[in-house]
Amino acid sequence: MATSPVGPAEPVGCAVDQPNEPWTNRTMSVMSRRWISLQDSGARSVGPGRRVCSSARTTAASVGFLEHGESLVRMREVVAQVISRRVREYFSDSPFGECPPPVIHPPATQEELAVLESRSGQTLEAGYREFLSLTDGLEFRYLFFLGCRDWESGEIKETAEMFRETVLECDPEDVGVPSGSPIFPIAVNHDGSWGVFLIDIAEIAEERYWWTGEGDNFFFTGFADVLTFLGDPGSFDPRETLL
Repeated sequence: MATSPVGPAEPVGCAVDQPNEPWTNRTMSVMSRRWISLQDSGARSVGPGRRVCSSARTTAASVGFLEHGESLVRMREVVAQVISRRVREYFSDSPFGECPPPVIHPPATQEELAVLESRSGQTLEAGYREFLSLTDGLEFRYLFFLGCRDWESGEIKETAEMFRETVLECDPEDVGVPSGSPIFPIAVNHDGSWGVFLIDIAEIAEERYWWTGEGDNFFFTGFADVLTFLGDPGSFDPRETLL
């Protein structure tokens, strides 16, 4: 079974924490009403002869709106559970204060996300984009998830760049990541010995994340999977090579 480098923790999906349930229900109710409203207005805004086509287009757009909204709600729940678990761990540390406290940040703007996407040399995976739209980076125990602002300057930026260079020198082809593929660090530990890369090798694999370091290699499709695995390694059985 895979083991998280940060040690055992409660599952991210722990049933004791449901802080966002009222918000979730209220949000989806609003989205549902918005969907119905869009369908009705689309049908009324054209003549009888175009009613079906207009409704079909409106329904398709509404489905996309709902799917995005549901995905954002799920990411919000995952992040909230990760943070709440880390807060409990922080206050139960003995001696107290041995581990750094969890730190969240203001959300990234669309302009900052566009700059980050350009820097990464690939399309940002939807889950990672949603994560940064909630908190522009996250300090989780000894692992730092970089936000857009972290790439402006600072020690974490230098550590992430050093880690990338180190990994590129170790032949990523050995685990199935083709030479020359976009490899962009999105998380790194304090000494740059392991971290997570955003990758884009759609021609051979659907995975977008490569967790590597200290002899371990794990590949994940979505960012929520990375966060969940971080808290509960037993919840996933990720591929350890793309070969």
